Amino acid sequence: YFSMSSLAAASLRQFVDQVHAAGHRVLLGLDATSISTASQFAGTTEASEMSISETKEAVQGALTMCPAHTKWQERFAELCYRLVRSTGADGIVLRGVAPNPAPLCLNKAHKHPTPYVWNWGVRNLLKLVRTRLTRIHPDTALLTIGGCDFTLEIADGMILEADAQPHNLAEYPVTRAVHPDACLYVVLPSDDAEKAIAQNT
Repeated sequence: YFSMSSLAAASLRQFVDQVHAAGHRVLLGLDATSISTASQFAGTTEASEMSISETKEAVQGALTMCPAHTKWQERFAELCYRLVRSTGADGIVLRGVAPNPAPLCLNKAHKHPTPYVWNWGVRNLLKLVRTRLTRIHPDTALLTIGGCDFTLEIADGMILEADAQPHNLAEYPVTRAVHPDACLYVVLPSDDAEKAIAQNT
């Protein structure tokens, strides 16, 4: 799996075909809830309408979109569908679905009953993405970076990035015990890989 920004869009299909020929699979990594402020879309009125902030407040160069906004759900699900269909990739890996703490939506134009709509919104967004991907092929993979109970209801599995967030390694045995049938994958720092495998298998 790799970030979309690491490869030019024009060469994606060729890359995926080469990987498939070698007997491997490709998952495309996307952020489900934020867009770069440098992107063309970030400067549009439409992006402002979908943002969690009425002032288009950016965090670390990114604009946070409201996962409970139906137009964002539709736009993002369609993006996932078009990317997988056009490139022949085997699925999508989504980050940004389970930040801690979850951002509040303070955009009054959305008319949410409460600002605490993140999890509810992400759940509906994942359902829509799953529906679109299934149109391509029932076996199209949908994974999330991090997550919790409601993501595992919809996604095929979850990736814990223990190399970037060491606490995820400590949480792995607990997550495995709570969700014994879930597909969990851990990205390990190379120095800790053998030790972690010995402790958790």
